[in-house]
Amino acid sequence: MAITLHSKAQDDNFYQLAGHDNFYPRNFDRTPGVKMVFVKTDCQTCVPVLKQEHTETFIFDSNGFNIEQNNIDKNRKWGMNKFFWNSNGTVNKYKGWTSYRSTIDIEDSATYENDYGMVWDSTLLTKEVRYTYDMNKKLKTITWLNGEDLSTDIVITFYYDSKGKIVREELVDFPDKGDFILGFKPNSTTEIVDRPDAKKQVTKYKLFKYVGDTVLIEYYNKGQLSGKGKETFNKGGKLTFIATYNLSGQLLFQIKNAFNEKGKIIDQRIFQTGYDGYGEGGDYAGGDRRTFEYNNANRLIKINDYYKDEIFLTMTFEYK
Repeated sequence: MAITLHSKAQDDNFYQLAGHDNFYPRNFDRTPGVKMVFVKTDCQTCVPVLKQEHTETFIFDSNGFNIEQNNIDKNRKWGMNKFFWNSNGTVNKYKGWTSYRSTIDIEDSATYENDYGMVWDSTLLTKEVRYTYDMNKKLKTITWLNGEDLSTDIVITFYYDSKGKIVREELVDFPDKGDFILGFKPNSTTEIVDRPDAKKQVTKYKLFKYVGDTVLIEYYNKGQLSGKGKETFNKGGKLTFIATYNLSGQLLFQIKNAFNEKGKIIDQRIFQTGYDGYGEGGDYAGGDRRTFEYNNANRLIKINDYYKDEIFLTMTFEYK
């Protein structure tokens, strides 16, 4: 069995959480006959509370390819991704904009509660991500570029054996050119300023070993073993279990997925500490369970996010 790199499909993308690989943008596979998808969100724990609030719009071209995703707040765009596709249905690249431009002095108290007079500026590119593939359509490289000057931030390269199974995934993180680096401790608002590695070129990699339908993973950071992982797949090749551990065997990250008879994910159980197999942390504010509902056309229509068995966020999808 060849390991399946995380798909660009809408339902598969929802397993891509902090602490695990997020290779593709959050978009839809080719969906002929659909022009737009509207996402509405209910969230009782959000401030302010959201009740069927329009939060996203996905746009498709005449061939059914999802070419754009817009983030919406109070009927106003605040973020956008544009997707570019190869003729064989693989993602060529995507560009992201998540910036506002201020039109006033932020000290003006009269506009304090009006987002400081911020307006959407589509010229402020945040990032660009490019993909290359081998002759068998297997993902070969992913390159993250800085939106400001298109300098390279991160490159991931994938290596396969003669049977097409991935055996090594190598990540090179290039130096950050900023004056200081601001980050946060995992699952915390505590700031970490001027992280020393942020200004160095760092290489990390994973090694993959196959035992039946199970994949065993070793993480290496700066040439040293830093963590271990495990993935299992069902007979249909769907990822049913993934876990990451530190060298002491402590569980850092885990997802258990359940699928319906059509191969669509319907239930996802999540455990997260904020740390990954490289021993590095990231912020995570999601829940511990997610459920998925579909219509008769097998299209995703609802996602419920839970924390301690209570729904705190619901997204509904309307197809036009």
